[in-house]
Amino acid sequence: MIGWLTILAFIIIGIVLFKIIKSVIKTIIVLALVFLVISGIFIFFMVKDMNEFQESFPTAKKLFVLQEDGNIIGATTITDFSFGEDKGPAGYSPEGLMALNQAYSDGGLEAIKGDHYIIFLFTRELFQDGLSDQVPIGDSNFSKQVFIDALYGEEPSSLLVMGLSDPEKKEMARAKMLENMTEEDIRALLMMSGFSRVTDERGVLFTIDMMKKEQLVIYPEYMVFTVAKKTPRFLLGLFMKGE
Repeated sequence: MIGWLTILAFIIIGIVLFKIIKSVIKTIIVLALVFLVISGIFIFFMVKDMNEFQESFPTAKKLFVLQEDGNIIGATTITDFSFGEDKGPAGYSPEGLMALNQAYSDGGLEAIKGDHYIIFLFTRELFQDGLSDQVPIGDSNFSKQVFIDALYGEEPSSLLVMGLSDPEKKEMARAKMLENMTEEDIRALLMMSGFSRVTDERGVLFTIDMMKKEQLVIYPEYMVFTVAKKTPRFLLGLFMKGE
């Protein structure tokens, strides 16, 4: 009698365990399917966003702004990165900067976006941390500190004539240069040249680090940038190596 009860107990326990295990397996399968569906949707939209960005960015209107202590001190709008001969990007006039700052003060980056596709906001720290000790401009090299001082100074053109020791020749060279460019045009040129040097020399991972620290702000933040900022650096490094 006891033997049959033992066998019956084992059967009952076996049935209960089977149902529990079956329920757990079913739950795991359902969760896995849900995860796969959500991941698939996320990847679909991320790839879609990335493709749209790659197609639109080269010819879209892009606003680049230089910020210092919460104020915009330089800005330029660029479409296709093709400039006239001996002519860099056109900087915003003092009046344009004043209007830009008023809008920025009232409503942040959204208020100054207008019909621009994207905004890049640069801080001093981006250039301070990202540039090498020597910054080439044209046929000359300048120290990082001289470059940054000129970029944020009232007369950026002073950087481009520092190689001349004669004060008279300096003024003549500046006057000649300013025939075709304003001080704000020169600031825009230095800003874009500096950013190009940072990205070329330090690479994508450093640029993403700057975004995480908000030393480089991109607005609106498309999904590809959001994912890049939230992905651990070592995973990004592995991904870059696989490219």
